[in-house]
Amino acid sequence: MLLLTGFAFNTFAQAPAFEMDMGTQVQWQRMTQFGSFIVGTPKGVKGVDPETGKVLWTTHEKYGNIPEDRVELIENSPFIALTAGTQENEDLAIIESFDGTVVFSSRDAGLQKVVSRYFLYQSGKILVLGTGVGSKTPSIHMVDMGTGKKVWSKESDFGIVTACKDLGNDEFLALTAFFVYRINAKTGDVVWKKPVDPKMDKMSGFMGMLDKGGAFFDGKQITAAIVTTPKKEGTVFIAVQAEKSKESTDSKGQKTVTKFFERNYMAFDINNGNTVWPALVNLPGKMGILVADEKGLVVSQGDGNDMNCLDYTTGKGLWGKKGNGISVKGGPLQGTAYIGSDLVIASGEKNNYIDILNTSTGESKLAKPVKVDGMVKYIEVIPAGILFATNEEVNIINQTTGEKVIAKSFKASDGLVTEMNGKKYVFNLKDNLLYEVDPSNGTAKALNTAPVEFQGKEDATRAEAVADGVVISSDQNIALIDYKGSVKFTKYFAAPRESGLKRALLYANAVYGAYATMVYGMSSAAFGAVSQSIQVKNSNDKLAKDVTGAVSNVYGDASKSAMGFTGKMLAAANKRFKATQGTNDYMYIMTEVAKKQYALVRVSKKTGETLSTIDLAKDKTPIYEIDGVENRVFYLYKDNVIRGYKF
Repeated sequence: MLLLTGFAFNTFAQAPAFEMDMGTQVQWQRMTQFGSFIVGTPKGVKGVDPETGKVLWTTHEKYGNIPEDRVELIENSPFIALTAGTQENEDLAIIESFDGTVVFSSRDAGLQKVVSRYFLYQSGKILVLGTGVGSKTPSIHMVDMGTGKKVWSKESDFGIVTACKDLGNDEFLALTAFFVYRINAKTGDVVWKKPVDPKMDKMSGFMGMLDKGGAFFDGKQITAAIVTTPKKEGTVFIAVQAEKSKESTDSKGQKTVTKFFERNYMAFDINNGNTVWPALVNLPGKMGILVADEKGLVVSQGDGNDMNCLDYTTGKGLWGKKGNGISVKGGPLQGTAYIGSDLVIASGEKNNYIDILNTSTGESKLAKPVKVDGMVKYIEVIPAGILFATNEEVNIINQTTGEKVIAKSFKASDGLVTEMNGKKYVFNLKDNLLYEVDPSNGTAKALNTAPVEFQGKEDATRAEAVADGVVISSDQNIALIDYKGSVKFTKYFAAPRESGLKRALLYANAVYGAYATMVYGMSSAAFGAVSQSIQVKNSNDKLAKDVTGAVSNVYGDASKSAMGFTGKMLAAANKRFKATQGTNDYMYIMTEVAKKQYALVRVSKKTGETLSTIDLAKDKTPIYEIDGVENRVFYLYKDNVIRGYKF
């Protein structure tokens, strides 16, 4: 156990890179995924230069005193959503984090309540759904992303928009409960409007009345999706889920209402809205995962075992007896990935399985599905088979037999798998030993003989291969095992007894992990593997030195926008992603250095020694933010003074 004495604590004290008075109380701090540093104050939200502490921009004072839980960093974009006011009369503001431009204000748009929003990056607009002041009827508003001004609005012309797709030509597709629309983003003019079910075409007026008000769906759960794919150009596929009920009367006259879900799928010609399939495809159950395969649209049941592939041209099922689909083992589909043209599926809830499907027939390519412990998080194709990691187990599947190559699976998670010079390393929580796995044949051998025991009742959560060996760590523990099996050190830092102390540290680790995971996302894109929840890696892929194109792919539509923020966003993402490709030589740990004396310590991964500390004194609820990507720490030293540290 490593104890930091007062002398050592002072010796390693880190000097701040800057100390900046914000001129008002700082209530919260957030670092965006693109490296913008944002602080909340009573006088508005401020954008701060992370290098100097200089205030770059400040919002209007009406966005002051916003609680941190009403601040949303909009995923994969440079935008921040702030919700001011009360639930009865709220003001949703969307701010561009690079320069503080307010690109949307619901109050300025005349909305009392915002229900949902869709970013049409390629068209440079935001579609906002809500209700006007004093109105209960849904309305939609189109806002210019560059100016924040309302372009047009339609009161009661649409129902509840459940899905939206930017077509990239100043037009977009919108889906409601009963209709699919193609709309001009500049004017709001409807290019075409078609009922989801072609049988209801003659009743479109009546259905439109239901669609407009939305009252018909009060209390109902509706989930929807719009899919376009280069595998079937010129066609748009829609999926709508609805909750329904059926009333039955028993022999005693007792009435029972049974609720159930159903899924509806349809294909339309994207140019004129004509239906491509002869009829709506209706399937029971909640919507599950949708995958655009070469053969057709793969659909699954979210609350059951059903799975099928719908032919792009006819909508007919291609899998199972008479095209009625297949039943996957274990339960609902949880994730998918591709290995070549074969579809890897992970299914189950309590009992989880991995299977490999021939997408022409839906038949398994394994002798039987492979039962695994936990949810599948990672798959990699290696010569020995398919290396997989769940949140509980790591092993290799023989692609021919479906058997597990390693006799006894490692008790580990995807975070405990790492590699160096073509060899795989797994830290096994069952015996606390580090194993070296030969990718060519799947043989595994323990490197160390003495188990690595962590203190504080913690299990290892991360393994990271570095030049000197494999670093094993958790929140408060760190150890290094060299490639000959020697345990070079094991260090423990006493955990703070105040639970709130580690919040920002855990958040920072999650942000860093998201960037590091992009490595696998890039390989997946090159490998033709795109999945909802499984990271897929091909060990033969080489990462390009210039990652701009790959970063652009990761950020999707936002990276294709013609707006001014795009260049800044991609430059920041590229810079920060490259920073994660170089291994950090240290990690941050929050610890109690003396009784009720707290510090954020920077610990060497090479030696386990403390390199520097940031003194938090007796601050039980410190406000601090860590940027683990570019190695910065921001600490609210006093009510209005921020200290910035750079390592």
